[in-house]
Amino acid sequence: MVDKLTMTGSHHTFDKIMWGDLDKTDLSQKPVLRKPFISELGSVNPHIVVPGDAAWSDADLEAQAEALVANKLVNNGHLCASPQVLVTCREWPQRRAFLDAVRRKIAAARPPRCFYPGAEKQHAGHLKSMGEAAFVQPQSDSTEARTPTPLIFLEDLRIPKERSEAADPMGLREEAFGCVLYEVALNSNATLPAFLPVAVDFCHERLWGNLSCTVVVDDATRAHHQDHFEQILDSMQFGTIGVNCPPGLACSLPQLTWGGFPGNDERDVQSGIGRTGNLSCYENVEKSIMYGHFRNLQTFQLAESPQEAMHALVRADLVAAVFSKRSFLNITNLANFELAKAARRHKTVKTLAKRVADVLARRPVL
Repeated sequence: MVDKLTMTGSHHTFDKIMWGDLDKTDLSQKPVLRKPFISELGSVNPHIVVPGDAAWSDADLEAQAEALVANKLVNNGHLCASPQVLVTCREWPQRRAFLDAVRRKIAAARPPRCFYPGAEKQHAGHLKSMGEAAFVQPQSDSTEARTPTPLIFLEDLRIPKERSEAADPMGLREEAFGCVLYEVALNSNATLPAFLPVAVDFCHERLWGNLSCTVVVDDATRAHHQDHFEQILDSMQFGTIGVNCPPGLACSLPQLTWGGFPGNDERDVQSGIGRTGNLSCYENVEKSIMYGHFRNLQTFQLAESPQEAMHALVRADLVAAVFSKRSFLNITNLANFELAKAARRHKTVKTLAKRVADVLARRPVL
């Protein structure tokens, strides 16, 4: 006897199971499925970049652009937590430099290959919607049987003033579930107190779904506006929020929760009903929030060559060893690897020192 069902997938699959061939918009109709149904579905996930009180360094711009692109390319974009809309401040003096860094990282990344059923058709639809302004990832010569599906990126997506399902761009209302990325620039003063509330309101009102959201903010700016920042986080209606880290990591931490924000119903399920995780069995959980430093071990990185791909596998093993057992040997091994990597890629030793200090202090988030 089955008492409860659970699924992960798209809202279209949910509707087919829940409603069959019935019209869910007809309030006289009742669902075909009458049992509790936990569903973890998709979303048009935002990636909000908060302007700093002080300018970011060139290394910071490159690192944050790499973290975004690498997160977008995880599993070739076939991920419910994949970022789809980059939300920036039009008045941020470094916006152009950051977008240029994103383009460079897209061009340097190894081209992905769509493998999920229907993903290539969806990719083609988004590319057509973007038009000639789309930045298409350059293709390298490939002898492999399956043709790469390039990551496509559109800057400054134009948003109609009035919300309308017919008029809203495809990028806001349809989850791509593939290698598709849009940027929306919002008009606001380039400060955290002015921009972040505008960005959150935009995400609530114009983006489909409420599964996850990433907020990127430098440590000094967050500390300076800590109370205001926490108030805004409290108001955000997403099932999981990652501050300087990919929210999808919550799936690997059983104490946290994963699923859509409470309030979705069977007629408008969006990102799903119910949640997974919550090993500690907290009641009435609204959302999970993960915090990381501006530069941290939890962000994804690109492997721009087979050699870097091998280095990434080694690094993953070293990071996993530190998380499983914070021994002097494991920490030393990771520190040596990071120092060598910093020397290769000309990154600052200051970031490494902060990472090692976090491990030594046994902080829960690196």
